[in-house]
Amino acid sequence: MGYELYELLLLFSIYSIIGWGIGICSSALTKGIYENRGICRGPYCPSYGIGALLILFSINYLTMYHVVFMSFLAGLAIGTILEILVMSCVNGLCGGKLISFRWYHPLLFGAGGVILVCHLNTLLTAVIRSISPWVHFAFLILFWLFFVSQFIEGISKMMRFKKRSTIS
Repeated sequence: MGYELYELLLLFSIYSIIGWGIGICSSALTKGIYENRGICRGPYCPSYGIGALLILFSINYLTMYHVVFMSFLAGLAIGTILEILVMSCVNGLCGGKLISFRWYHPLLFGAGGVILVCHLNTLLTAVIRSISPWVHFAFLILFWLFFVSQFIEGISKMMRFKKRSTIS
């Protein structure tokens, strides 16, 4: 794939933030309200960051075929599998059905894979490589400090929610 570790961490961070923004916009468009759909309070949704990196890794091995079609298939397959895994984990931790799968999600994941591979990642990689390493370092420290604390807090809130809902 040709990335340094700090570039992968930056890409994960950026795609997690972009994914959070997509979730917020989706909620605003469908429900007309601001709703933070992630388990973290902050502006990050790690499943999008993980999904983006998995798509980029898989496309690295599939570039001998039609890139747009393979990007769509990779986004569709990886996004669907990741959503099912995240849905199972969150619903299991909470003890209820908080997340449900929609029929159109795989199509959106496929379209996102094409945008990611054919446009967005090239642009972001160029921007990342043009910025000073000190800026990368400062951003990564701030992001990961807040992200890890928010992630742990989100998991503990889900577990407390499960205990409350099963006791009642």
